[in-house]
Amino acid sequence: MTRLFPSADERWNRTRSRSPAMRISHEPARRWAGSPKPRRLSGRRSNCRPSRRRATACCRSVVADQGRLDEALSIAKMEPAQWARLFALSVVHFRAGRPEESAEALRRLTETMADHAAYQIAVTHAVRGEVDAAFEWLDRASRQRDAGLAVMRTHSQLRPLHGDPRWAQMLHKMRFPD
Repeated sequence: MTRLFPSADERWNRTRSRSPAMRISHEPARRWAGSPKPRRLSGRRSNCRPSRRRATACCRSVVADQGRLDEALSIAKMEPAQWARLFALSVVHFRAGRPEESAEALRRLTETMADHAAYQIAVTHAVRGEVDAAFEWLDRASRQRDAGLAVMRTHSQLRPLHGDPRWAQMLHKMRFPD
């Protein structure tokens, strides 16, 4: 019997096989989310396109996790949106051991995009080890109903907050299941 509608898996595989951007934006996210060890993204980093924010962000994250910080910095500079570029620069500069450049990017992000990027500001503070500031910005993101909060439970860059009692309170406040 011939099926009129392909299964979800068949549609997914067909879409992935046709679009390199799909392989960039979804595979690494699924593979690396929650993984304690960074894995090599073999040969796909050249497919990063600045116009595809998710793909670029994921690619930048992966190469940064692999210790290829100069490459991550060049990808971060390609971010088309100002908030995404400043967020990326603040994280990558900090991970590369350049706290002054990181602080400057974070200052500019906070001054210009506080109403739109509260979640990213919270993540940056978490990466920098500034736990109190991270929770303040997560609370602000909650008040602003920032869409980034939907992934906070699995966002690997927020791991420094997991040991703090406020983390469980924030998850409860956001109505994440226990």
